[in-house]
Amino acid sequence: MSDDKLIHKIESILQKPSKASLDAKYPSLDAILSKSPGLEYSPSVQSNVVVSIFSNSKIKWIGGALLAAASLGVVFYFNQNTDHREEVAQVEIVEVLPNEPLNGKTVATKGEVLLVSESDPSVVTKVEKGMALKPGDLLRTGKNASLDLEFENQTWVRLANSSELKVLKLEKNKDSQYQKFEILSGKVYAQVNKLGKSSEFSFVSGDKETEVRGTNFSVRFVNGEVVVAVREGSVSVSETVLQANEEISFSSDAEKPAQIVPLSKKENRELKAFQTQISLAKEADLYSEYARLELVRLEDGTEYRGVILGQTETHLQFMHSTGLMEIPISKILETEKIR
Repeated sequence: MSDDKLIHKIESILQKPSKASLDAKYPSLDAILSKSPGLEYSPSVQSNVVVSIFSNSKIKWIGGALLAAASLGVVFYFNQNTDHREEVAQVEIVEVLPNEPLNGKTVATKGEVLLVSESDPSVVTKVEKGMALKPGDLLRTGKNASLDLEFENQTWVRLANSSELKVLKLEKNKDSQYQKFEILSGKVYAQVNKLGKSSEFSFVSGDKETEVRGTNFSVRFVNGEVVVAVREGSVSVSETVLQANEEISFSSDAEKPAQIVPLSKKENRELKAFQTQISLAKEADLYSEYARLELVRLEDGTEYRGVILGQTETHLQFMHSTGLMEIPISKILETEKIR
């Protein structure tokens, strides 16, 4: 039988109601309208049922099309989910490791230098050379006294006479160092090597905070007045940036504006002396460790004092007071033994 005749025969059969349909009893239209709907109407939900009769060949063709469409749908679905999984996989989980203590110690004392207990200010002890420092320590110098502090990152701080300094933070991690102090009164000198971008070194004095990246400078805080002086490098004080050979004063009188002025000769002399004393102390440590001290002079007149450790074809390995250096041999004019 041809496909057309088969379809015509099936359609003729379907046009005649079955005996079960003719014997069934259905509710009247009024009865149906009087009942409440069993489901709420939802315009977003559509249900269309289509019944079609096809020949075997047409069924095969339609089935193949439906199967292909379903396959594309499945592929699209999994592609979407794969993309989503890829987005999730790209989220980087960063483990934040806790900071470790940054070591610091007292290296030189002169006169009366005291350590005030953080828990009980009435309890004071005499500061000795080599004493380790920790956050919360309050250091106090008497008249004609001073205290030098050295830290493992080659930072030095000197507390002048009649001064009080509190250690607020001494921390480090693999990439950065964090040092913060509060000047309660008096004056401090600092020599800070160049710090990394995320490292911090600062002094808080009253409502002013002095931050540096690497420099030779001083901060004085007396009777509400803050004076910051810079010999080398640069510092930031309350959003004001000071360059080398500049100083600034912040009066306790709010109406008196701060003004940047040239570094005074007296302050320049004191900062230079502080820097020289640090270099001599570090050279003494190098000599104690290596039993020799040498000078490397470059063609441009630059001089480095330290210890020659060795050399490659192109560079000289040199232990300087600031740390290990590699000096290009092509730029070296001469070397000389000092001690």
